[in-house]
Amino acid sequence: MRNLLSKSLFSVALAATLFVPVSEASANGVTGGFVDLTDVKPLSNDEITPFWIDEKVGGGTWKYRSGLTDWGMRKYAESKYDHPSKTHGASAKVGGRTANSSCAAAGKTAHAKQVGNRFDYGQTRVTWNTSCRL
Repeated sequence: MRNLLSKSLFSVALAATLFVPVSEASANGVTGGFVDLTDVKPLSNDEITPFWIDEKVGGGTWKYRSGLTDWGMRKYAESKYDHPSKTHGASAKVGGRTANSSCAAAGKTAHAKQVGNRFDYGQTRVTWNTSCRL
């Protein structure tokens, strides 16, 4: 009877560890992410709603957007990341230029924006991270 009880308890404990969500386990080690806007074509001015996409990632809040400026002649990408307890960063890239990057202390906003040619849409990327150094 005692042997059966200990086997049952072991089985319950093993099952409990197997059902820990994989996303929870993998999210603990994530230090950055990106959105690649490859092949996203620019919209005309009347099709643009200038809003931020807002996500909770890496223990902080990431906001990003992309659109047209200068009467539709240039495209921009913009990234902002806030983290309450870690040094963190954001970057934005349009076309073949080197990405603009920003690194900020905990509680401050990392903000990066880049403007490029309207037809550089194949190279647009925004990122966030918790691994930059001040």
